[in-house]
Amino acid sequence: YQNNQRSFTLKVLKSKAKVLCFTDNLSWEFSFLKRFLSSQKYLECSFVIYGKGQKPLTPDFPKEEKELEQFDLLISVNSSADFFQSKEEKLNNLILKKGKSILLLLGPEAVTLSKISSNLKFLPLNLKSTAPIVMNFNLKLTQEGKYHSITNLVSAETDNSKIWSSLPPFWGLVQIDTVYPE
Repeated sequence: YQNNQRSFTLKVLKSKAKVLCFTDNLSWEFSFLKRFLSSQKYLECSFVIYGKGQKPLTPDFPKEEKELEQFDLLISVNSSADFFQSKEEKLNNLILKKGKSILLLLGPEAVTLSKISSNLKFLPLNLKSTAPIVMNFNLKLTQEGKYHSITNLVSAETDNSKIWSSLPPFWGLVQIDTVYPE
């Protein structure tokens, strides 16, 4: 009995990550992302879509912070400043204090976020109030980027470069006013 036992700690991870994807500007990007996320067996996805006048077309965005805390990741797809207004404090607490993650996919509505970007404390920057620069461009990795853990998708440098060069072009650039040093 004494030499046939061992104590250890086991962290049980939930089987599915919970994702909340939201927008107030329906687009092909949102439709594509919704189809993709819905097809992933390890994700449990909820989608919130707002229409004109910020009226929910689907179940409403969670009103209470406790409801938001159940999600592991929030994804905003080209959401406008109108969508974020009145949700700033909830999102700031969720991301900065509770350590939750948010992915902002910016588009033409990014210019409206410049009005409230200083209220969105989780943003590491302030956006310019000028429209995005529309131009198609492909990312080209710098020497450092070729070896960075975020951009190094495969171990072989040539294969990694092929992957990055085969991606479709980006639509445009959102201009930044200031970046916070912290």
